[in-house]
Amino acid sequence: MRTLFGTVVVVLAVALGSTGCLPKNIDIQPFTSHIMTADHDWWEAVHEIGSDCPSGRVLPCESDYAKAGVQAQRLARTIHCSYTPSCTGYLGKPPARIWPLLTDTEAAANEYTRAYSAWKAQGCTDPVDDVCGRRENAEVRAALKKVTDLFYDWQQYLR
Repeated sequence: MRTLFGTVVVVLAVALGSTGCLPKNIDIQPFTSHIMTADHDWWEAVHEIGSDCPSGRVLPCESDYAKAGVQAQRLARTIHCSYTPSCTGYLGKPPARIWPLLTDTEAAANEYTRAYSAWKAQGCTDPVDDVCGRRENAEVRAALKKVTDLFYDWQQYLR
């Protein structure tokens, strides 16, 4: 019994640190750890889109948009499962302060997946090509920007 008590005191002392307070974002850490992983993968895809697509390199550009599509699907599924009890990966009820950002990010990732699918269904390969379909091109670019903007909003919790 003494070891258990001593262990609890040591764990609390380490968690509280020298300030006597719990770390600022400890209640959201399980959720932000998923976002941090997705954040890295998303920025990598966005960087590749930014370097390949304006240069007119159609095949790498198409591949970059597809990679962002995979990342968006993974992100939406991970977020959804983090708060859905029947899913593998369930973390519990998210704290209220991140709930709107969490659900907005999930919705934006789903929107990118839908926009990318519509873009591909039209036979699009170049998001700046007017021949493919202005609506699909505009939608896929807007959806990409929305997810990217939400990752900027997450930065306050990822530090």
